[in-house]
Amino acid sequence: MPHLGQRGSSCDPEDLHHAGLWEDLAAVLSGDPIVARHDRIFVVGFSMGGHVALHLAAAGHPRLAAVASICSPLYLDRAVSHMDRPESVVYRRHVLGGLKRMYREIARRRQVPVSPSAVDRAATLREWDRLTVVRRFGFRDPTAYYEAQGAGRILGSLVTPALLLYSRQDPMVPPATLAGLGAHGGLSSPARVVWMDGGGHIALPRRLDLGLDPAVPRTPYEQIAAWLSRHQAPGGAS
Repeated sequence: MPHLGQRGSSCDPEDLHHAGLWEDLAAVLSGDPIVARHDRIFVVGFSMGGHVALHLAAAGHPRLAAVASICSPLYLDRAVSHMDRPESVVYRRHVLGGLKRMYREIARRRQVPVSPSAVDRAATLREWDRLTVVRRFGFRDPTAYYEAQGAGRILGSLVTPALLLYSRQDPMVPPATLAGLGAHGGLSSPARVVWMDGGGHIALPRRLDLGLDPAVPRTPYEQIAAWLSRHQAPGGAS
């Protein structure tokens, strides 16, 4: 099973990614020789990776059978506002630390719109986005970026089955940032939302029950794999 990182996440990054950059993933699905061996493709994304997977589920792909999105933000402005609160400082510093390291490495390899020293002074995720993503990809400002790329706006147009898993105890993407999702309002028929008790951000509980065959073990990843495997690719390949 190939493990893919978003643009910029490798040890020698060449460029930045943003929250809706699903085209990179689609290019891998279409052109990677390992992926090409398989008739059905399943994508499992964690956090922002799951956000990108949902964009892919809206765009569709001839062999994409289903996606699972785990603890992914949907409404980016809400999620960033939550992370930029004083109470989230520990998590924010952790995320920003990784992003700033990535940016410094990118700056060693290509011209960047803002100096790494200026980016290093960013104390919030919104400021990081203003200095980097907005400048690199031509968005008007962070708000425009969040509105244009937030997966919440495309949930009603998914064409690929999608499993969305959320923990009620997630400190980084808590239920308050997903207001309205619990009622399943606006979701297209291929989507299923499951709220979990226990775990945290991309830390799943010990047991998960998706209402599948009783013979399927209740361990989270076996439940997710079983849910995915129920789905055929659009062309009916198996």
